[in-house]
Amino acid sequence: MLVPRLLLSTLLITMSATTAAEFILHVPVSATNYDISSGVLPPNATIPVSGTYGIELHLSAPSSPSPTRTLHVLVSGATYGSDYWDVGFEPERYSYVRYFTARGYWTLCVQRLGNGKSDHPDGMKVVQVPLDVEILAYIVHLARTGGLHGHVFEKIVYAGHSYGSAILNGIIAKHPGVIDAAIFTGFSHPEPDNNDDEPGETIDPTGATPIPGFQPAHSFDPVLWGSLPPSYIVTLPSTRPAFYGADGTYDPVALAWDIAHMETATTGQILTNAATKISAPEFKGDVLTVDGEGDGAACPTGCDLKGEKEYYPAARSVEFAIIPGAGHALNFHLSAPTTYETIYSWLKKHGY
Repeated sequence: MLVPRLLLSTLLITMSATTAAEFILHVPVSATNYDISSGVLPPNATIPVSGTYGIELHLSAPSSPSPTRTLHVLVSGATYGSDYWDVGFEPERYSYVRYFTARGYWTLCVQRLGNGKSDHPDGMKVVQVPLDVEILAYIVHLARTGGLHGHVFEKIVYAGHSYGSAILNGIIAKHPGVIDAAIFTGFSHPEPDNNDDEPGETIDPTGATPIPGFQPAHSFDPVLWGSLPPSYIVTLPSTRPAFYGADGTYDPVALAWDIAHMETATTGQILTNAATKISAPEFKGDVLTVDGEGDGAACPTGCDLKGEKEYYPAARSVEFAIIPGAGHALNFHLSAPTTYETIYSWLKKHGY
């Protein structure tokens, strides 16, 4: 891997006794994306992409001493930003970062390509899951070798949510040695499709016609995203409650905060994310999948995760947990502390 042209800017701040470095990392990367110009899915052709992309990162140090140097790399789902992991609403309940830095871990929140202050290249041809996989693999490699503010980490734990988990699946399938522990949330592998010979779905290859359930980001917030093309999208606010459990499992104020802080996804990401939901036969680390009991996005027919083991045949361990009452947006539920306690217990069990 290439040595990065490291930082555009760095800002050191203090938050809740946790020192955080916020910076832009320039990532030189190449990938083989999918050619979706035909408008037919699934795509059967590929195109090479390459460039150097600015990625916004938030590195937080432990707020309590720890004998180990373990880093949690945190990657959110589509239409969520890095604050999914460090929620500004009642952080004592909802913040994954606060929970784990208080227990001696470092965390790295990643604003994916196309989010926040990260670069916003073409949302159809460039911002797709194969390129996201290579960007995150590069960042993890830097973390191991001292490329993130000079810190060298002994173990890497990657926790993904939804699309962030699809990226994780792609990393451990293609680069099985870069991550020690893989935590999938809001994610499962699809059931076998017996209709592979049927004609594929047809979509608008320009990205001008919104995918059902989404709208162009520039129409949702013209001030923030008015300059973005239609291929940058957000969830329709009316569909956001579908990511939550039944009434009483979440605070409506948390849902309102979530909607107000939505981030962008791209049409390219949505149309290609299933491509990495594959077996990772050479990954030898530990795997945990955590889903909400009512997660209709990850588990349309119900979350029976026992079949996940077949996707990681060489893993040291493969386990799963179901959070009662929760939906897709695990970190915004009242049960968020239960989710974090479940993950923490699993990490300690396996020596992280």
